[in-house]
Amino acid sequence: MPILEFKGKYIRITSDKPLRNQLIEAGLSPHNGQSQWFNCKGLGTCGTCCIRIEPALCSEPTAMEKSRLNFLPFRNGLQKGFRLACQTRLLSDGKAEKGKGFWGEEFD
Repeated sequence: MPILEFKGKYIRITSDKPLRNQLIEAGLSPHNGQSQWFNCKGLGTCGTCCIRIEPALCSEPTAMEKSRLNFLPFRNGLQKGFRLACQTRLLSDGKAEKGKGFWGEEFD
């Protein structure tokens, strides 16, 4: 099983469930602030579970994910390494980061 580093913790991830579900189960929310309560619950429409992760470590982006990451505030998000945790499955060990802001797309 792949191991993911997220928010300074390491968790074992299976490829049978999206990252969002597994992060929440591990007590590591992929959401910032109020987006923890105000989100699409994994449908891929809101973008609040946006994380930055190395693309080669993950499943191919879904059509919903491609669409959402092409609009504000992400604009060309896939090229920036952004993925939606609710649409992404981890395939090998890696590290994911959550940025600042409501959607988590702000990185220094």
